[in-house]
Order: sequence, then structure tokens, then C-alpha cells
Amino acid sequence: MNKFIIITLCLIHITSSNADVKDKALSKTSEKFSNFVSNIIPGNGITEVSIDFKDEAGSSPNNLLIDLEILGVRDILPKENSNLFTQFSLRADENPDSNTMIGNLGLGYRFLNSDKSMMFGVNSFYDQDFHDDHRRASLGLEAKASILDFTFNQYQKLTNQKIIDGVKKQVLSGTEYNIAS
Repeated sequence: MNKFIIITLCLIHITSSNADVKDKALSKTSEKFSNFVSNIIPGNGITEVSIDFKDEAGSSPNNLLIDLEILGVRDILPKENSNLFTQFSLRADENPDSNTMIGNLGLGYRFLNSDKSMMFGVNSFYDQDFHDDHRRASLGLEAKASILDFTFNQYQKLTNQKIIDGVKKQVLSGTEYNIAS
């Protein structure tokens, strides 16, 4: 699939001296690729795909930069007042300074209280940076109602500091919480 996209983009670059034609062709290629990816991920649920081709001024077709985001949510055990689900994502970002590809896989459970005025949830995720080979796990809690929006996440690094391209890089453990009313 990558070869198809690269060949298509090279042809667009070679045959198009008009920037508008080139932008329209890149947009159409992005839309077709997004639809293709959305359709190959099985199961009922939500799938969001975004791909953006960045054509830096004066760059060659071989240096065309790509930003890709795929987010999927799939029900495992849906019930009237609760839901066990999985969420997965992949994000790739190319830029002149660095490239990243980060994936994550999670499991979550949400339920409504007896009068359905409040939703509670718990989740756990595994994140991996494929470029730097860093990994992290997290556990989260949430509570939401018309007058409350609360989230709490605890992150735990699973890898230690590494030297990547001569630079020390470290995944951090930590806590994040948000409350709004």
C-alpha cells in the first residue's frame, strides 16, 4: 500500500506543475486512503482516519511528508447501562526534524448510575513509540454528569532512558487529572 501511495504521489508531482491540481490530487488520495483503512478494520464501532500529505516547498516527491492518525473504538460487551470496549490508535508524524509512530491499545468499562444521571468509567492502556522503542502503561478513572467532568490517569513508564540518534530520551511516569464543573 505504501508503494502505491508513493507511486501515485510521484506521478502527481511529476505531471503537475499547477499547485491547485497537485493539492486536489493529494486531497483525493488522502480521502481514498482514509476510506480504505476505515473499511479494513473489522467490527462495529467508530473508526476515524486522518491522513495529511505535506508537500514542503521545493521538496522532491521522495521527501513528501505524511501525518497519519487512526482511532478505533469497538464494543466488546454492550449493555443498556454499561459497556465494555476496546480502543486502539496509531499516529505517525513525519517532519524534517524527527519521525514518530505511536500506537496504543486500551480496554475500558463505563456504566451509568441507577437514575442515569452520572457515568463512571475505568480504563487501562498500553502505549508504544515504535521509532524510539519506548513503552508506557496507564490506568484511568472518570466520572461525568451534567455538572461534573472528572478524569484521572496514572502513567507508568515501562522502559528506561535511551540514547536515540545521540539524544537522551525518556518516557515519564506521572499523574494527570482534570475536573470541571
